[in-house]
Amino acid sequence: MTDKLIKPKPIYFSDHFKVDKAKLKELGVFDPILNFDTKLFVDPLYLKTSANPTIQESRNKYAEYFANVLKLLSLSKQEDDKCRLTAKKLVCFPEYKFTCIGYGSDSIDGSGSGAELNDKIFKSALEIVDVAKNDPDIFLLLPLLEEGIGADRISDMTQNIIDDEICAYTVEMMVKLNLNGDRMHKSRSYTPYNLLLNPFSKCPIKLVPNDILAALPLADTFEQWLVDQAENNSILRDKINNDIGRAWFESTKKMKKESLLMKIKTDKEFFMEVLNSLKEARFEHYDVEEDANGLHRWLKDSAQFIGPISSASVKPSSDTLESITQVVHEIILQFKHAVENKGLKQLFWTQKGSDYKQVKEFYSQMLFYMVSDTWLMSQDSNVTVEREFNAKVKQLDFKFTISERRAVRVQVKHSNNYRGLESSFDKQLAYCEGDPTTKGFCVVMNLDSTDSDQLKSIKQKSKATCEVIDIGTLHEDANKPAHNCKSDFSEFDFPTIEFEGVDLSTHETYLKEKQKGGKLRHEHTTLIKERIIKPMFLNREHIKGKSVKQRAEKLSNELSTLSVMTAEERDTFLDKFELSPNDIKSATPYFSEDKSEQIYRWCLAFSKE
Repeated sequence: MTDKLIKPKPIYFSDHFKVDKAKLKELGVFDPILNFDTKLFVDPLYLKTSANPTIQESRNKYAEYFANVLKLLSLSKQEDDKCRLTAKKLVCFPEYKFTCIGYGSDSIDGSGSGAELNDKIFKSALEIVDVAKNDPDIFLLLPLLEEGIGADRISDMTQNIIDDEICAYTVEMMVKLNLNGDRMHKSRSYTPYNLLLNPFSKCPIKLVPNDILAALPLADTFEQWLVDQAENNSILRDKINNDIGRAWFESTKKMKKESLLMKIKTDKEFFMEVLNSLKEARFEHYDVEEDANGLHRWLKDSAQFIGPISSASVKPSSDTLESITQVVHEIILQFKHAVENKGLKQLFWTQKGSDYKQVKEFYSQMLFYMVSDTWLMSQDSNVTVEREFNAKVKQLDFKFTISERRAVRVQVKHSNNYRGLESSFDKQLAYCEGDPTTKGFCVVMNLDSTDSDQLKSIKQKSKATCEVIDIGTLHEDANKPAHNCKSDFSEFDFPTIEFEGVDLSTHETYLKEKQKGGKLRHEHTTLIKERIIKPMFLNREHIKGKSVKQRAEKLSNELSTLSVMTAEERDTFLDKFELSPNDIKSATPYFSEDKSEQIYRWCLAFSKE
């Protein structure tokens, strides 16, 4: 067995502390995975509707906190006076790792807010103090005001502010669960609480109720919510009619969002009306028990594979690529057999009435990881597996190895991954062909009744160095799932408007809209060409190559990773090429598909200018 440090398997709070899961469910307490962040977030909008009185009251604490920030800023007379410095200190929010939620990787150690993001929050507070009219709920609109302040940041911010209430709730639940604390902890207000120690992070465990958790909080879905409100709220609709024009209601989703965001940042009255609409809105928290996306249940579900694959066995392997490949190939085949022939397809679907919704790709990845790890340990294999971000191809995969000298890397993808199933495979194939110590597999969970175009393509490209294995995962009763995962970027298709009761082939309005759609597409690609491709191509310091084609390929490779970059990686990318965050944000969908030929033609034209 290798001497390298083996990370402990993910484990639920309830399993580690021998807590009755039924009791946790009855109390509505979230059962965290102690050594792995669950991609859920505390959304401040849910606090006021929590069933727990302590958490419900924390909504007032949240409001008072930001009311105090606004008051201090309104009293401030100059840049570094006492009021302003105190307000700046109040908006310093460290990472909140006690609840094991948010964007983590193989641990619960997230990136936190950081000094830069805290500065952005403070900058926003300064900008809106005059508009706010002492209404602290204005901070609910922070995601609109600053780039980078999204789900994880809002969640960290909220939990820091209501830390005492979370601690009090934790103690209350520990009493009901017959748990005794073993770690004295002082909250953010320095109040002592006797909590439980997380053995994997050496920090206290804090519990939260399920009913304040969101899968994608408003911070990440605000733009679409705003469009929906503008179409349904009579006051907002009238303001749009008067100020933007009736044509807004007949424009594309992208146009609607852009014009609304511009208006909300320039029109104080509109800004406050949106805020009022937000405060009156009701949102449904994420149903953790149902867990339609598979964000939390992958660990529990992995146990269902142990029986079907336990009959397989593997002998200790020699440290050769061929030997490790045999082990990994056997695991994949056993996993495939369990899914396709042992009734486990249903794990990848959640039923909503007569409809079925697919799990997220993350679920399939973590399920495969847990099954692989458990099987290898049960066989006392000298092969180990770890979840790793391959920096060379900027993709997540699973690395099987004995001594690190040779490795088999496995990607797990969904067949309808419109963000780039084929491009991901192409990168992995190129990587494996260029490294004789590496073998690759691309495991595709086929959630469709027929192969997608991308799946057909990569099957044709499948080679011994990087082999494609597809697993039939379509639920027998979900032949036509209504929630087939479509691209998050469909808004960039610029569809033309349909009108009822008219001859579209001759109708003047239809022809104008069609022309407008073509013009919009032209404007969008011109922006990409002039503001992104051109400055990158001309930046010879970072985009080097003996020929235009080589430089275009490097440029294309840089851009193709945008959709999977972390916030920090994206900031570095923007700084390196001196690009606008807004331009990149609107153009990222363009680069999620293979546009290398178009990019090359543009670069060729630039080289002749």
